[in-house]
Amino acid sequence: MKIRTLLPLLAASVAFPLASLQSETPPPAPSASGTSESQKPGNKRNPEEMAQKRLERMKESLSLNDEQMEKIAAIQKKQMPAFQAIKADTTLTKEAKLEKVKALRESMDTEINGVLTTAQQAQWKANKEKMKALREKGGDKPKPAPTN
Repeated sequence: MKIRTLLPLLAASVAFPLASLQSETPPPAPSASGTSESQKPGNKRNPEEMAQKRLERMKESLSLNDEQMEKIAAIQKKQMPAFQAIKADTTLTKEAKLEKVKALRESMDTEINGVLTTAQQAQWKANKEKMKALREKGGDKPKPAPTN
């Protein structure tokens, strides 16, 4: 009698863990370098993807034409190694990295402004100010409750 009672419990205790293992999602696929993005230490976002998303947002909000898209993509591609070098430089403090990135961003923005029309420049400036205000405000993330 005890065997008849224990047998279904034993079968369930073996089957349940196996079923949960099968339902797990597979690990991220490796990139061309052989490591997945989630395996790279400290890498939350892919710089190339970020640049492409930024370019797409600019295209949409500024109504960029194909020639402008190509020129801005070239500017981003040219500046990307400098951004990555700053990020990888372990001798810099966080504040020093932020300053260098800010200077590099201003340089890149100046180049991009040369590609835009006057109306696009004004719209882009308004977009950047709006994003800056959101970052300073903390975006749309809820504020943590104050602790006493």
